[in-house]
Formats: sequence, structure tokens, C-alpha cells
Amino acid sequence: MPALRLRIFSAGQRITIINNQIIMNSTFITSADDREAKIRAMELERRHRMRKRLCNEVETMLSHGESDGLMWTGTQTDLMEALHLAYIYGRMTNDDGELVNFSELVKMACNVLHVKEPRNPWAKVGRAGVRKGVRRSSLMKRYNALIDKDPKAQPLRQFVVRKQTTELVTVV
Repeated sequence: MPALRLRIFSAGQRITIINNQIIMNSTFITSADDREAKIRAMELERRHRMRKRLCNEVETMLSHGESDGLMWTGTQTDLMEALHLAYIYGRMTNDDGELVNFSELVKMACNVLHVKEPRNPWAKVGRAGVRKGVRRSSLMKRYNALIDKDPKAQPLRQFVVRKQTTELVTVV
């Protein structure tokens, strides 16, 4: 039986169908490729949701004031990584409606969470990016793992505690 050829020209792209196999620009598209594309799309969608969720958590943390007594108990590198992800993927604005730059974001977070501001926050972010997983994996990997265990969890909250007041009370 001769091969059935059907050529379709649409939007400048050549599609050829030979014996129920689709050939687009001389590359085969199979159902396995389609499955792989769907898996990739689902993974990208999941990453997007996780990043958005992390941005919301950072924004909630920073909505508190310095007087609320919040303290960051995690590493400074984890904080810088979370802030950098919020800076890259979020749209945080100041009171004037302008986008907050990374330095301002670090300064705000360090004030609210009572953490010493690093001299070079970008170096901390770079250090977080080259983690090999020997001691600690990236914050996003750990964040995703905690969300997988409990979808309602707010993983960044484990690093934030309310500062205990150590004021002396005088009894009269």
C-alpha cells in the first residue's frame, strides 16, 4: 500500500502526515514526546505555584513591623535566598507604589526579623546558588518537600519566631 501523504500549510509551518505519523519541519512528534511535553508543562506550572506561594509568605513576613518582635532563626543564606526569589518572581512595592529593589528588600527584612544585615547580600545569594546538597539543598527544594508533605504548610514560618520580651518588671 502506498504511503498516504497529506500536506497542510498553515501559519508558515509545514506539517506532513505520513501513515498516521506527524512530521513537522522534518522532525517526528510522537505520543511519547507529547507526554513528555505535558509532564514538563505540569512541572513548570508547579514551580510557578511554589514560587508564587513563597513570594506571598515573604510578603506576609515583611508586612509586620519592627516592633512586632519577629526573629529569623534560620541561616542568613536561607533568608537571602528567600528574599532573592521574592525579588525575582514577586512584584513587591513600597508605599509609593514603586518596585522595591533587592537592597531595600534586604534592609526591610533584616529590620523586621532582627537579623544583622549582611555586607554583601548578593554574595549570600550566590553562595546559596552553588550549594551541592552535601550539607543542605536549596531553599526551594526544601520548601517543595515540605509542601509535598503538607499542602497547607507555610514552610518559612518555621524560621520565624516571636521575640521574647526581656523587660524587667518592677514590683511596687
